[in-house]
Parts: sequence; structure tokens; C-alpha cells
Amino acid sequence: MIGLLIAASVASSNPGWAKFSKMAFGMGPTVTIGFFYEKGTKRAVHWFRLQEDVNIQKDKARTLWADVRTCPAARKSIDALAKVSVQLPTPPDTMPRMITIDEGAYTFENWLVFSPGGETLSVSVRRGTPLANWIDSTLTTLKPCWSETAPEQ
Repeated sequence: MIGLLIAASVASSNPGWAKFSKMAFGMGPTVTIGFFYEKGTKRAVHWFRLQEDVNIQKDKARTLWADVRTCPAARKSIDALAKVSVQLPTPPDTMPRMITIDEGAYTFENWLVFSPGGETLSVSVRRGTPLANWIDSTLTTLKPCWSETAPEQ
């Protein structure tokens, strides 16, 4: 019976299709986004897995879950991600000179399939950029949705 329960929920080791984090002083949670097709309907069910930073609370780090079936904010976050613009590389001499104080780094990784084995697109941005705003908004709107129970497939 326990084996069936484990097989029916999303595995903690599932790599998902994207991952993002918001780090301050090198510490912070990592959120993985993945999906599965719901049995019977073949509808894509996107899920979020938050893994607390083990550097801060090694003995208390938890894994929390949210999915589009139980949290409408999760669907809105997935839809909003498709609209986030990421600036393309620009030669340094064409950009205004700015002084940047490190207030934390935001990272986003997306697994792409251009060839066998796939590729990874990694983006690191600072606060105030469209991607950082999406990460902040997603972390805030998913806060009431987090559960210690993985979504059932």
C-alpha cells in the first residue's frame, strides 16, 4: 500500500522543467516547476516544489508543494511566466553606466530540447527586472498554497 502511495505522488527527485531561486547572501529557497498528465483527462497539471535552504536550517529544511488543481495562483504564475521578457545580451558600451549594490540574486533555469540530451538556459537577474518581479510575485502568491503533501498524479 505504501508503495502505491509513493508511486502515485510526484517524486521529490523529479527534475521538473524549470527551476528558480531568490538568494540573499548566498542563501534562499529553490523552487522547481514540473508537470504530469492527469490520469483520465490527460490534462497537464503543473506543480511547484519549494525546497528550503539547507544551509540555514539543515535539520529543519522542508520540501513544500503547490499545484494548479489546488491553488489557482499556481496557474496564474505559469501563465504569467510566458509573458516575462528577458533582455538579450547587449554590448557593454551601449548600456548606461550604473552602480549596482548586491541586494540578492534571482536565478531561473529552463530545460530546453534542441538536441538529444537537451540544453539548459540559465538566467541570473537583479531586483526590479521582469523576471525578478515574476519570482517575487510567484513566491508571494503561492505562500498560502504550500503543503507538505506532494500532488497526486
